[in-house]
Amino acid sequence: MRRKSNRKSGGQPGHPGATLMRFENPDEIVDIFPETCGRGESLAGRPSEKYDSRQVIDIPVRMRKITEIRAR
Repeated sequence: MRRKSNRKSGGQPGHPGATLMRFENPDEIVDIFPETCGRGESLAGRPSEKYDSRQVIDIPVRMRKITEIRAR
């Protein structure tokens, strides 16, 4: 229904953008750790040196619950 434009999809140059701020103390933290590395070696008992995390904000009718998901 829309006409094609010459612009790329997504935010355009100069657009200020916006994002939700992260919560310091999420209500729940879910750790997702693989059992083996890419070469098939066991990672059991090895400390995590760094991880990526995302926060999911569920807003029920009466209260919010913030879950941080961490993956290696």
